[in-house]
Amino acid sequence: MGTTDPNPGPPATRTAALSQPTLRMLRGSTVLRACERALASAAIRPGATLVLGCSGGPDSTALLVALWLLAPKSKWQVVVVCVDHGLRKEAAAEAAKVVELATRLGMQGRAVRVRLPKQASRQAAAR
Repeated sequence: MGTTDPNPGPPATRTAALSQPTLRMLRGSTVLRACERALASAAIRPGATLVLGCSGGPDSTALLVALWLLAPKSKWQVVVVCVDHGLRKEAAAEAAKVVELATRLGMQGRAVRVRLPKQASRQAAAR
């Protein structure tokens, strides 16, 4: 039995996670092209492991999907991390959704809960 690639095959063979109309829209999007240009200019070596911090909001989720579409070409392994700072009771469930999406797309997903130091501002401590 061989090893399993965390980003198996080109996106065309991993499309069950998203609908065909959504995939067509994403593949032609300016967001995907911008991500592709940015990653090319960063000169990331083929086979590298990329770690994406994803809050679960629309911007970081769009980046997660863009990396899912772009990773197979360069054989990148993508690890998605969502940090729960404990600032809101919904944060743990949101982190779980990020992990679930990453897993469904064939990427590694991790939720990390951090304890914040006592400070005047919890938001400042989270940064």
